[in-house]
Amino acid sequence: MQVSVACSEDPADAHHDCRTSMPPSQRLPKRAFDFGDYNAAAEEEESHQLSWRDDPERSLSDWTIVVRCIVTGTSETFHVHKAMLAAGARPSEYFKSVFMGGASSMREGSTKTTTLELENSAAAAFPDYLDFVYTGVLRATSGLATALLHLAGYLRCRKLHNKVTEFMQTDLCDDNAALYLAEAERYSLEKVAAAALPVGAAS
Repeated sequence: MQVSVACSEDPADAHHDCRTSMPPSQRLPKRAFDFGDYNAAAEEEESHQLSWRDDPERSLSDWTIVVRCIVTGTSETFHVHKAMLAAGARPSEYFKSVFMGGASSMREGSTKTTTLELENSAAAAFPDYLDFVYTGVLRATSGLATALLHLAGYLRCRKLHNKVTEFMQTDLCDDNAALYLAEAERYSLEKVAAAALPVGAAS
């Protein structure tokens, strides 16, 4: 069988220097080269989505948030990642401002810690906010929806605002209107109060 070979003299074609005109059906099987196996120096773990719930050292957490409840005085600490809060898919303009520095955040920058003083329901909703930032899934409830809306405004997170108002559109009803109204008054959310008042009055 006669095979013609065309060899390029152009150095740029060195990676396919010799090409045969043999029809594909008549070419020899492609060779399998052994380039060695991947050898990990340390034991590998199964990859998973980054979470603030992970061990802070193993997840390379680079910031701490302390949430202090105004009502009870109790505090809870969260180990987070700046890139997720300020530059992720659901960013907070508040945290972006803190992380970028400035006169008001110099102390926070030196300690890598932000302390937030929140009302009881907002403090309770803060883990749900973090879960939303990291995963995009919002586990809203009637009891925490208004607090989450407050956090969206306080932390300047547009994506959270859009998601929680979407939930509230279908959740507000005569059964929970009084709860919505009380929470709206707590956080001075006039539009939420205006929406809840007639619903509650009609029940």
